[in-house]
Amino acid sequence: MKKLFGVVLAGLLSLGCVACAPKNETAICTLEVPENGQSYEITLEAERDIIKTLKQSMILDLSMYKEDEVALVQQNIDALEELYEDFKGAEYTGKVEDGFYYDTITIDLTDEETITAVTEAGRLPFEAKANKTSLDKIVANLKEMGWTVEIK
Repeated sequence: MKKLFGVVLAGLLSLGCVACAPKNETAICTLEVPENGQSYEITLEAERDIIKTLKQSMILDLSMYKEDEVALVQQNIDALEELYEDFKGAEYTGKVEDGFYYDTITIDLTDEETITAVTEAGRLPFEAKANKTSLDKIVANLKEMGWTVEIK
């Protein structure tokens, strides 16, 4: 009987440990704007519904833009690279290649200083607070705005 009780207790303890483990989720949110030749993807990595990192990517088809407008895109890349150098917990990469503009922005949403700086620069697509931004709420807002969302 003691052995059976020990086995049952060990099983319950292991289930309890699994239930306490952090629940990690990734939301992949996409939006296509074909009339402007744009497609967006936002990847939100969360732990227990709190978003930890945001990765936003955009692809812009430059075939519908004039040469001087494409030159402005390159100037924009240079300006954003300079801007993001000042953000401790954020990174930006951008390039023009084969008639497309690609950019990726990654932001640490656990650091209040980073969030404040990025928000003040108008570079965060939603309101955020360090370690308090709810994945469920942001996903619901994005869905309302027409984004497609996949949770992994």
